[in-house]
Formats: sequence, structure tokens, C-alpha cells
Amino acid sequence: MKDYYTLKEIILGLRNEQLKIAKELKELETKLSIYGDKKYENSRFDFNILNNEVYFVHYLHKKYSFIENILNLLTFKFKEIVKGDEYFSGVHKLGNDNYTISGVNGLIASVKEHEQESFNEIVNDILNNQLVSNGATEVIKDNKWRYANNVLITPLITTYSGFNSKKCNSLFYFARGDFIDITKTPTNTSYKDTINELLNLRYDRKYFPEYIQNIIDTNDDIKKDIIVSSDISENKFRGKSAKFYLNDEREAFVLVKK
Repeated sequence: MKDYYTLKEIILGLRNEQLKIAKELKELETKLSIYGDKKYENSRFDFNILNNEVYFVHYLHKKYSFIENILNLLTFKFKEIVKGDEYFSGVHKLGNDNYTISGVNGLIASVKEHEQESFNEIVNDILNNQLVSNGATEVIKDNKWRYANNVLITPLITTYSGFNSKKCNSLFYFARGDFIDITKTPTNTSYKDTINELLNLRYDRKYFPEYIQNIIDTNDDIKKDIIVSSDISENKFRGKSAKFYLNDEREAFVLVKK
């Protein structure tokens, strides 16, 4: 057994579990009633860390009409124009595996009565997933981040994985959308060469908890390659960021430009 993982193996090894969590988080959104739903957008469930505790939360953003955007512009509320007001609700256990959500800045959403049982089952499944139940402890213990050879590896309780370095080069896999996002200082390096270099980065096995090692080691996808679609493989990094969909084509995963 090797004493290291490549970044490719980390991404592919955790991908199935992360896709499962992402799908369940998306399904939870269908269980909610959102008051004044035409006024809000970007509904999503996610995890948040506050005061060394991990919270399961639901986020909403307020939508602005054309007139409201003009008024914001006239009053120099640029932040609101870009992001909108964010509302979030915590997911709380009532007992006997029943869950509800309660808004921190006003009750905006609630669980549909006829969906309560299904909502409970999905929340329980998510919270019992190893990446969540064990990952929360790991993130807190390691001060939210895990370091390996001065490279920052993302927390494992969320639906993404990858690395970030002080050289402003990063590669992240996002299960929500099943794509890879690469940030790189513009160079004449091709997509293929850059991505291959990043995916072959090595990380000592000892930096990963046993349950993470088990998830990666038992996923046969780590034996596959990740290759760049031939029609864009020689393209150069002209900007600072590029996104690629990850398509499973049996023998390999093919990256297609997003």
C-alpha cells in the first residue's frame, strides 16, 4: 500500500460520497415552504462553523426588483446589489429524530407538514454520513483546515474537496454541479499540462483519518485517469479561473469546459 494519495485519488475517492450528500441537500430544499418565495433565491442547505461547533443551516438570498436595484444604486448600497440580504435558518432536533428549521433573522421557511417524515429521514442520513459525523470533529480539531506540506486541504465535511496554495494555484472539486474549478495565475501553460501537474500532487496518507482512507481505498474510481477533453486540452490559461465538468466515460473521467 502506498504511503501517499495523489490529489486525483482524493477527489475521485471522495466523489461518490460527496455527490450523495449534495443530492440529499438538494432534495431537502423540496421539503420546504418559503414565505414570499418570489422574493428569495439561491435556497440551499449547507454547514457552517461557529465558535468551534458545526451547524447545519439553510440559506436564502433576497431578490431585488429593477426599481430596488436602482434605489440601491442611488443610495450607494453596492453590497446589497451584489449579494442581496442573506437569511439563514438553523436545523434543530426536536427529539425522537424530528427536525425543524428556525430563522435567525425571522422565520422565512418551514418544513411542509406532509414532508416532515421524509425531511427527518434525509437529515438523519446526512448527519450520520461519515464525512459529516466524523468530518465535523476533524475540522474543529484542526482549526477548520488540514495542512499537508504547507498546502491547504479543504475541510471534508462539505461537498467539495481539493487544495489551495500560497502560489495562488488551486484546484477544487464541487459535488454540487460535479465540476472542477481551477484558479491559476495566467500563463502559457496548457490546460492538460496544468491539470496533470495539479492532479499528481502527493499527500502523505498519515494526514488523513482512517475513515477517509477507507472511503478512498474502497472506491475503484481512483484507478481511473482524469483527462482533459481533446478539443480543449492544448488551450492556454488566459484568465485566472477555469471550470470543467467531470464526465464519467467508463475508462476515464473527461474534463469538459464549463
